[in-house]
Amino acid sequence: MAFSALRKCSAVALLASLNACTFWSGDFERLVDQTERDFHHDPSIVYKWVELDQLLASPSSYKYMDVRFEAIMNRVGETAFAPMWTTFIAEDYLSFSAWSDKAELWRPEVRGRSHPLFFVRKDNKALTPLVGASRFSLVRVSGRVMGDFEQKAWIFVNNIEVIEKDVYTDEGLAALSLATDARAAK
Repeated sequence: MAFSALRKCSAVALLASLNACTFWSGDFERLVDQTERDFHHDPSIVYKWVELDQLLASPSSYKYMDVRFEAIMNRVGETAFAPMWTTFIAEDYLSFSAWSDKAELWRPEVRGRSHPLFFVRKDNKALTPLVGASRFSLVRVSGRVMGDFEQKAWIFVNNIEVIEKDVYTDEGLAALSLATDARAAK
């Protein structure tokens, strides 16, 4: 009786191991070629919500901190690289500029002061929504403040999400500027 039970258990174990090998072989190929694996996304990162204005006012306070904030896109492809003093080089990174989401862009002096020091690695999946985002789109940026060279925040972007496209238009901002000037003249 014990011998037949032992034989049945060994047969079940053999079938289970064969089934596991069959499953493992398909999964093993996925593990070897690293498909569907995002090495840029670290699930252990906890981002601190900050206002972009606060971060830009004191970048040394946020150095090497993982931050998340909302901003309004200006331009992709800025040329603000300083490879001697920072880790960002044009061959590996794409840069973009943005304003704070609270910026009064209808005022010309504010509109001329976007922050051009956001950097995304060219092999990052976040590059697709960044390139697809138009000017004046509201975006949520998650990244790390990597430096404070010249008292400016140099931000390595891990992820970017487009929240709303075209929050403003050039014509709308021009009309707001004219209305503000007319009100001030009264």
